[in-house]
Amino acid sequence: SVLTNQNEIDQAVVVVREARENDSRLVAYIVVNEGVSATTTSIRNLIKNDLPDYMVPQHIVVLDKMPLTPNGKVDKKSLPNAFSDNDSNDQEVVLPTTFSGKKLAKIWSDVLDIDVMNIGVGDNFFDIGGHSLLSMQVIMRIKDATGVKLNPRVIILETLEHVASQCGFTEEAMVSENKETAKKNKSLMKKVFGKVFKNNSKNRAIKR
Repeated sequence: SVLTNQNEIDQAVVVVREARENDSRLVAYIVVNEGVSATTTSIRNLIKNDLPDYMVPQHIVVLDKMPLTPNGKVDKKSLPNAFSDNDSNDQEVVLPTTFSGKKLAKIWSDVLDIDVMNIGVGDNFFDIGGHSLLSMQVIMRIKDATGVKLNPRVIILETLEHVASQCGFTEEAMVSENKETAKKNKSLMKKVFGKVFKNNSKNRAIKR
């Protein structure tokens, strides 16, 4: 397979797991070769050019050793839960410090309904609970805010830090967006109150 063809990877198995009802995802369980330090991001970078988007595992779990059955086959029933909170890294979360990183973390937080303080610069959207439909929401929110339409592959493969660098978030753009939003809201309020005033005037005229 593409995974085991990588020099860094000793063993690998890809299975379909349900993160929740009607939400099936590809999960890759891998064992790296001795002396190799691997992260989910580094593994994705190894395989991203060899697989189409839909075949890139949405979750990658690095194991110390692969569970085997008595006859030497992978014991898929003994593979750990890829979606368990306890299975997440115990590493300290490195929060984004750039303006763009903070803006993107807030979007991820809103879409995934998780605390923004639990989203770090090294996190991948899919690793912290995202899936394809939610990633499209992220892409549309970025486009609405900055006019930049990201390739879905960027969300699948990259960390928050790398995604944020491509979003086009700037403080100037946000100020402009806020002014435009305020202008639209003001225009909408004028229309609403204008219609209410017109209806009230009409009702008073009828009563007379």
